Amino acid sequence: MCSELSGCRPYTSAVTLVADALPNAVTNLAASNLNADGDHAPSTITLSWNYDIDNSTPLLGYIVAYLDTSGEMASVYVNDVSNAPSYTISELQNGNSYDFSVFGINMLGAGPTLDVSAVPSTVPDAPVVTIGHGDQSIQLSWFEPYDEGNAVTGYRVYRSTDGNGYTQITESDESVLSYEDTGLTNGTTYYYRIAAVNDNGEGVWSDVQSEYPSTVPNAPTISCLENSNSQGNGQQLTVRWHQNPTDVCRNGGSAIIQFDIRDGYNNLLGSVMASNGTFHYSYVINNLINGESYSFNVSAENRDGEGSSASSSSEIPSGLPDASSGLIVGNVNALNDGHQALISVDALSVASGGINIAPSDEGSEFDHFVVYRDGSPVGTMTVTFTDTGLVNGQSYSYAVSAVNDNGEGAQCSPVTFVASCKPDAVSGLSVVHGNHQVQLSWNLLAVAPSESPSDEGSVITRYDVYKQELGVWSQIATLASNASSYMATGLVNGRSYDFKISATNANGMSDYSEVVSAVPSTSPSAVRNVHIVGNASELQIIWDQPLSSGGLSYLYSLEVTW
Repeated sequence: MCSELSGCRPYTSAVTLVADALPNAVTNLAASNLNADGDHAPSTITLSWNYDIDNSTPLLGYIVAYLDTSGEMASVYVNDVSNAPSYTISELQNGNSYDFSVFGINMLGAGPTLDVSAVPSTVPDAPVVTIGHGDQSIQLSWFEPYDEGNAVTGYRVYRSTDGNGYTQITESDESVLSYEDTGLTNGTTYYYRIAAVNDNGEGVWSDVQSEYPSTVPNAPTISCLENSNSQGNGQQLTVRWHQNPTDVCRNGGSAIIQFDIRDGYNNLLGSVMASNGTFHYSYVINNLINGESYSFNVSAENRDGEGSSASSSSEIPSGLPDASSGLIVGNVNALNDGHQALISVDALSVASGGINIAPSDEGSEFDHFVVYRDGSPVGTMTVTFTDTGLVNGQSYSYAVSAVNDNGEGAQCSPVTFVASCKPDAVSGLSVVHGNHQVQLSWNLLAVAPSESPSDEGSVITRYDVYKQELGVWSQIATLASNASSYMATGLVNGRSYDFKISATNANGMSDYSEVVSAVPSTSPSAVRNVHIVGNASELQIIWDQPLSSGGLSYLYSLEVTW
């Protein structure tokens, strides 16, 4: 089919030359896609043929011609003058049909051509595989690879548990591009490779894909739900649980990534990241209502998602009780000798059922109050407390704190208190009598607790003066708190009077002072009608008594001048 040595092209008819001059036609032209080992050689065709040797004109060789994939004529000189030559053409395109022409050449020209068609091919390329996992299963899927010139007829799936020895586990036809391997052990890594098959044989294995089956993890084991801020203001619970994040038997075959904490309404409160080697975990829930009952759910999450949850027991957050209100310190013994304080305070409300009205027990049952005087505890009470042994007039600071099952809360705002009672009896009462009057004076009461007698801790508001005349007592004056004397007037000279004083403060009137007596008086009036009667041996002086004695008994004094 080629008539020129300078180039080749297909021919539709042979040019007949002088038979004894040109080469004979080749015979038994065959095309093969196999290599020397009998395997399909990719992109390769080996041509073989026979030739009857013509010794009249020595043969120079053979020309192999074909069209390449771009449509250009390609020709190859085969320098072989044997009667059974062959030639291998490479770099062909698998799957493309080629028409090959072979003819001999000698010094006179080209002999007749012989044609053969062939399609180079080999086993299919490796499939591109994707891998996924499920519960006790692995899902494989792949894309149909290039068939390398010979249609794919099926696929073979191989599996290994160590990445070394592989076993074929299934073979499918060309229409199946996926496979699910079931009945596997979660958490165990499996290795897979897949080969496509055509009439040439099994193709190249895919890249190894490894994966382990898994599902969502089991629920953690909750250790406790504890009241973790009982020594503070409460409002806090801590949930504790344990689970080994790498224990594939409990974790669905996949390591735990995090733990999720939810409330009773399934609201996500937060998450705790898992850590290899850490088996015990906790999560603090804040801003709770003391006295309200809570429970929480904890679940584990791995690559497959969130597993079932474990529910905690119920717990009530509580803290130390609030500082109480309504502290009252009363002067309980004011009408007697004082020295006491009566302490009372408002009861705490009970925090329960989501209602917490301050001041409250903050969710833990109230037990008692501690009473503090000047910063030191002096007793306990549930309702009231009487503090004794106080010094009247001395200032004290009182506060109380509440105690519940969690401990002692803060002290309330202090209240200042001064113990007192009615004043002491006035001392130092004295009298000076005069004409129809008596001057009274006394000592002012001291301010407690400096000395005694004193006001006993309560400011004196007045002094009262009392007089007894003819057996009848009467109050004759009310004086200011700073008065220390009084002039009783309008008295009858010569009449005996008794006097006493009392002091009054906010707690009442003191006992009476000691009673003092006085008789108002003045000098007697002059004697009257004095005359002398006598003789040579004696004189008698005679007079009339004074009209007024001045209120007292009197004596006469006689003065004689010679």
